Amino acid sequence: MRTALDVIGFGAMNLDEIAFVPRVVVDGETRIRELRRRPGGSAANTVYALAKLGMTTGYVGAVGDDAEGCALLADLTSVGVDTGLVAVKPGVPSGLVRAIADSTHRSLYVYPGANDHLSRRDVHLSSLSRARVLHLTSF
Repeated sequence: MRTALDVIGFGAMNLDEIAFVPRVVVDGETRIRELRRRPGGSAANTVYALAKLGMTTGYVGAVGDDAEGCALLADLTSVGVDTGLVAVKPGVPSGLVRAIADSTHRSLYVYPGANDHLSRRDVHLSSLSRARVLHLTSF
């Protein structure tokens, strides 16, 4: 039997591209001041932070078999998150969120990618009992 976990996160995992602009425009043009690419998804972010705080964590979700999916999994494993329950979907791109933000507004544009391909067959319910807490988001 695999080791017990404090928390398992269950939800969408995405690569976030965040464009910081002087002001969000509805119809027009503005300059991007800063562009960041970061792993994202609220459940993934939560278990990442909890692992950094010393808790044992795991993650249930789906990524594509692309470079972004590899980067998302590497980010979680780098802090000790168990990614053994993540489904890798061949030929499907990983989820992507494009965000545009200024000091007061934020717009998110979500491309679910592999997140929409997570199925019941991918989730082993008996494995979820390994955790004291199941943190559910997105689904």
